[in-house]
Amino acid sequence: MTMTDEELTGLIAARFGDGSLPAELAQVQRRGRQRRSRIRIATAAAVVLGLAGAAGLTAYGLDRHEKAEQVAAFNRSCQAAYTAEAARTGRAAQLPTTLGEPLLELRRGDARFRLYTSAPGPLRSMIFDCARSADGTVSGRVSYGPTTVPELGQPLVAYRDHLPDGTVAVVAQLRDPAEVLAVTPEGGGVQTAQRDGMAVVWGPREVLDEATLSVRDGSLDLARDVLAVTATFQEEEFDRYCRRTVDGRPELRGAARALTARYGDTWALQVYRAEGAIALCSWTNMADEPENGVSYDGPALGLGSATEAVPGSILASSDGQEWWLTGLTLPGTEQVEVVGEAGTRVQAQLGDGVYLARLPSAESHKTITMTTATTVHTFVNGKMTQRPR
Repeated sequence: MTMTDEELTGLIAARFGDGSLPAELAQVQRRGRQRRSRIRIATAAAVVLGLAGAAGLTAYGLDRHEKAEQVAAFNRSCQAAYTAEAARTGRAAQLPTTLGEPLLELRRGDARFRLYTSAPGPLRSMIFDCARSADGTVSGRVSYGPTTVPELGQPLVAYRDHLPDGTVAVVAQLRDPAEVLAVTPEGGGVQTAQRDGMAVVWGPREVLDEATLSVRDGSLDLARDVLAVTATFQEEEFDRYCRRTVDGRPELRGAARALTARYGDTWALQVYRAEGAIALCSWTNMADEPENGVSYDGPALGLGSATEAVPGSILASSDGQEWWLTGLTLPGTEQVEVVGEAGTRVQAQLGDGVYLARLPSAESHKTITMTTATTVHTFVNGKMTQRPR
């Protein structure tokens, strides 16, 4: 209750009558005013503190909401990347449609790397990694396996991811989930995470290019050993495979890459040319053949080569649905046309002294025509005829 000065004076007079007071009336009135002032100040301070607390709670709530939205946006981006990559395999109907919770997640500043897995069953097994660069760019790579649990033939298998921000992630599967994966050399900004027999090693490319992964019974030399291949096409890994395989064949010593080609999500090819030799390196995502009981658990890598190659000789590769034909060209060749037995005419892609053409698998080639500035050269069964252009 708040009293005026007059009320306070009356109360004192009523209580003490004409007795002496311990203080002058002016002092009493002054103390009353000071007390009311302190009450007003305390009340105002409480209001200010209340507002500050409310503001803090609001800021905290907004921060939590913003972080939740960032996680939700990352979830959506990973799902979209997975859906797109699953479709490119041609096996989307055999794979889970939605991602669950990530098995592993690593952070490098604002960058993130997630690993998702699904067990085999009615659908194929699946491994999917989703990476978000510091600038917000999201990308993903998918691999798939059979509908039954495969038995690993070696202590660990791994594939390598070349991420858009220049880092590299190596995803390993351990035969014994109780093993602990070691990375040599240690440090160098490399992060590792492991759970349920899966492991991720993430760090700078220059470090992981030369690193070794090991468990008690085996190891993988990332610079020299052959790694698994993801169903998502990775140009860097395809280049590594082709170059390493070509260099390992004495007949192709000194071979240079003369042509590259990509045909949808089914084929990637590189043609190499050496003195008197030619090679065709291929990444092939072959379609299953359920009517013949044929099923694939990932793309196939291969390299075919021929020695004593001359213009008119052919090196061919097929996935059962189409032929890829390559060979050497004559000096000054401006155009190469391949004609099939059924009359199909295909204009070949030209490279550095080589050509590459695609024909339906049911139709073998019949003739190859190379046109220079002055002459048309036709090859039939390796024999050449020519006429002026």
